[in-house]
Amino acid sequence: KVVAASDVITVEAGDYDYKFIRLNEDGKILTLGNEDGTEATYYKLRLITEADVNINLRSDVLMDGQCSSNTIGIPVMLFAKEGDTDLNAGAYTLTVQDYTGGIRLGQHDNVKDRESSSLTISGGTITLQEMIARGEFTDDGNAVSGAATGTGIFIYGESNTVKNVLTVEEATLNILRSPGVGIYRLNFDKPEVPKTDESSCMTFKNAKVKIDNVGNKANAYSAISDESLNKDNVVFLIDNTELILSNNKFNGYTGTTLNRIIEIKNGSKVVAYNNASAGIKFD
Repeated sequence: KVVAASDVITVEAGDYDYKFIRLNEDGKILTLGNEDGTEATYYKLRLITEADVNINLRSDVLMDGQCSSNTIGIPVMLFAKEGDTDLNAGAYTLTVQDYTGGIRLGQHDNVKDRESSSLTISGGTITLQEMIARGEFTDDGNAVSGAATGTGIFIYGESNTVKNVLTVEEATLNILRSPGVGIYRLNFDKPEVPKTDESSCMTFKNAKVKIDNVGNKANAYSAISDESLNKDNVVFLIDNTELILSNNKFNGYTGTTLNRIIEIKNGSKVVAYNNASAGIKFD
């Protein structure tokens, strides 16, 4: 059940049978969770954002996609397609599991007139776990890279004018036990041809980020696969943040080429341990 009152849309717990809620007007606030503060469980619900919107919690929330490798259904829980999406769990925890991906940010570059998109995780705890790699190749009518499935957060390639920006600030983000990449920033279809050489900055600020037991060595899927490029500006800022990359099936962090600037500051702690290959590697 979905209840709309002015700009606030309240979605009650239940089984949504692979339906989605599309937010395409600025200023809308989507509220998940039970009013009495008890944990709310949503089955097979998908969210698509196409405007400047907020997603808030009023209790702990479990989003269960109930997906398997044979399921025909929704690719990801949240498709931040365009506009600015603010995801804030507040004092609560949002757990997302058994989808073909947790969050997809931006659109494939073959989409005509695509626009920029941003996702800010601005409070509470977000846990993305146990995603399913099932070879999904369409998403809301748009093409999907095969590498996008099974991931925690997949960020489409940018251009000089279209930017897809991920920020985690004053929040905790966990990506756990999934066969794809934890966070994938796409920029190459072919190794020698980047989509842009002026990538935006992914920011972790006053945050705790843990990526554990994800990826696979056969496909070279790391905890963070970062294809961003920018020789003049920071593309990955880690500010007063604890970043843990542990027990992953390939590298902790893989950076494509050396043409990028990563800044770690203000007492941040970056730990990469017990990964199957390198802790941090630049190819």
